Amino acid sequence: MIQKIRGLYSQPFQLILLISFSLIAAITIAIGAWAITQTINDYLSDAMNERIARDMQLAETFYNLKLREVEGIALQLSRDPLLVEHIAAIAQSQESRELIDQQIIHNFPESFLGGNHVLAVLNTQGDLLAAQYFASGKPPQALPAGGNWSSLDVIQSALETGKTISATEIIPAELLAQIELDDLARIPVLDTPRASPELFDEREGSAGLTIFSVTPIKSDQGETLGAAIAFHLLNNDFT
Repeated sequence: MIQKIRGLYSQPFQLILLISFSLIAAITIAIGAWAITQTINDYLSDAMNERIARDMQLAETFYNLKLREVEGIALQLSRDPLLVEHIAAIAQSQESRELIDQQIIHNFPESFLGGNHVLAVLNTQGDLLAAQYFASGKPPQALPAGGNWSSLDVIQSALETGKTISATEIIPAELLAQIELDDLARIPVLDTPRASPELFDEREGSAGLTIFSVTPIKSDQGETLGAAIAFHLLNNDFT
């Protein structure tokens, strides 16, 4: 061992210095590169986490804003004096039906930009008395009346409790078919090599995902006369 050390020091002094400095430089560069890489990775990870958190907060704020907007329309419609006055007579009078259609259109805010919206009036049994469809850049479209929507738990709860309920709601295709919007909500489910042999939910591609609000329509005496519903249909809506 001593002979080897002596042999090393027997080399020219310049060579020893060169080797020493080269080793020191290599070690310094390696440590520096590792430290810089680690710092950059930590920074990028923190930046990405902060961005995702901001995006999630923005999405939640936007969702709550849309929910409140839809709820506001339903509340405004339910408190329309002419609607309250004529809802009981709508089944017997075509004039009352036309007036309610006009009030539905009147209560939809012109400031709404984009999206597919539906406003409707139900009686206490959940029968659809009148409904209008609102789409961007198109005039309001009257939807078929006569169907029954009492199968939706959110509507049953609102009529039973007398309280406004606003939430994300899935509307089955059979209910959308009653108002001829089932084609608008349909999304083709493409088969892919690793797709499950069965859908996770049989409603996928046909049911409507909505931001939904329902509020009871009450007389001056507090009697429930029916319900006003408003919803934003999200299927195939990229606004």
